[in-house]
Amino acid sequence: MNEIFFLKPSENEVGKKVLKKILEIINNSKQVLFCISYFTHLGIADAIINRIKQKKRTFIIVNSHDILRPDGPNKSTIHVSAALLKLFENLGDVYERNGKKFNQGYSDELENPVKIRLLGRDSKSDPLQSIMHHKFIVGDNKIVAFGSLNYTFSAFQNNFENICF
Repeated sequence: MNEIFFLKPSENEVGKKVLKKILEIINNSKQVLFCISYFTHLGIADAIINRIKQKKRTFIIVNSHDILRPDGPNKSTIHVSAALLKLFENLGDVYERNGKKFNQGYSDELENPVKIRLLGRDSKSDPLQSIMHHKFIVGDNKIVAFGSLNYTFSAFQNNFENICF
């Protein structure tokens, strides 16, 4: 199914419909790849945590600027949203139970189904100051959603955004 949604602040019903479709991908796919520039939505975090508890394959790529925010030359401050903190806490449980750490390299082992990676630069001293700005989700290598939409409450309720399924 091909659908395009344009969200705007005055039409919260569209945001609710898009959130429902994203949650369906998260909940119903055997394998999910997320690439998220900014992630603060607690409802999506809860859906991902359910995947973790079910040991479903989940690959998450997050913009490093969402965690390490440049404050000046060679200085960054760590900012972790409640959604990411909740996710990290649950990742630790999965790997502790399996005797592995959550920041271990990528693996295809079923006992280690959840991976998270940070992409982008984390310092203002870096002349490129690159950020990972992609926003997409892929379910079971057949369902794709992409657009300007970050996984934040504001993106679904308060911003002008777009997403294509």
